[in-house]
Amino acid sequence: GKTLFNLKPKNSPKEIDAGLLAEDDKLFIDTANKVLYLGLINLKKNGFDAEFAFTEKDKTYLDVVDHLFDKAEEIARDGEMYQTGQVGLRWVCPTEAFLSPEYHRTVCYIDVSCMEGTYGSKELINHFQDVMLAHGGTPHWGKMNNRIDGHPEWIRTWYPKSNSWQSTFRFFNKNGTFSNHFTDRHRLADDL
Repeated sequence: GKTLFNLKPKNSPKEIDAGLLAEDDKLFIDTANKVLYLGLINLKKNGFDAEFAFTEKDKTYLDVVDHLFDKAEEIARDGEMYQTGQVGLRWVCPTEAFLSPEYHRTVCYIDVSCMEGTYGSKELINHFQDVMLAHGGTPHWGKMNNRIDGHPEWIRTWYPKSNSWQSTFRFFNKNGTFSNHFTDRHRLADDL
């Protein structure tokens, strides 16, 4: 696992390719989501990720994927850090939830992951977040999104109904019952 990646980071691409070849099973054929599904417990225990949403209809996500691959190549060349996880794409239908990246729009989420504890993994995910933010991506609340810390004003840009959400939150949260690290960190109770 991660010990192998950390001992010889330059061998990471070969080790990942070898691991993928070892997974080749001609007897198990199914849709990609079933073949590539690692299980929630496995992902939570061994990895972490950042995931950003992009409006599906303008196809920006295609350029973002290209730029993510370019950035990964640059970091591997210059910093000898390698992504030890996958890049996933998933499409989500519109919703009425005010603070959802897919509020009133179909989105394509781009998910980039790394194995926890591998050399340079946190730096890689930070670089990938920068790429996705530069392309107008909206971060998934439940994934790594530390690049938006200190920028509560971005929330108003991403979520046009944030004022309505705030009013409701304040109404039901007079005693601080629903305040938590997440709402404090993103200053969701403050004026945006």
